[in-house]
Amino acid sequence: MIINNFDPQGHEFKFHFTEDTCYEMKTGVCALEAFKDDLNISFDKYCKKKNYNRCVRAYLSLKADRVMYEGDRYNQLVKHKCGHFEFGDGQHRTCVALKMNMLINVEIYENENDDRCQICKNKTTLIKEVL
Repeated sequence: MIINNFDPQGHEFKFHFTEDTCYEMKTGVCALEAFKDDLNISFDKYCKKKNYNRCVRAYLSLKADRVMYEGDRYNQLVKHKCGHFEFGDGQHRTCVALKMNMLINVEIYENENDDRCQICKNKTTLIKEVL
């Protein structure tokens, strides 16, 4: 199902970032804060920089309603029975949209066969560890 102008606020997502893919995990500071002076540059001008940041580029493309390549027209989300989401594609754009209160275009795939998603499994593990 395709939803244009999806509001990611209030939903839970299972991000799969690592220090190699997330500036904040690597440095402790979100790229949107670290490079905030670049947030007003045009998408085209920013992409000509040699050392651009992926999250700033994602923000500028969302702000300008531009796609960086045809495959990023829709963030691909897998919705579990519990209501939580995981990603097929678009976790950086979704993270940016969450932090900057933006709407995104998504393609949602329902996963009705799963018992529990990774978010629910992690919550159950945390509860057991506390007890």
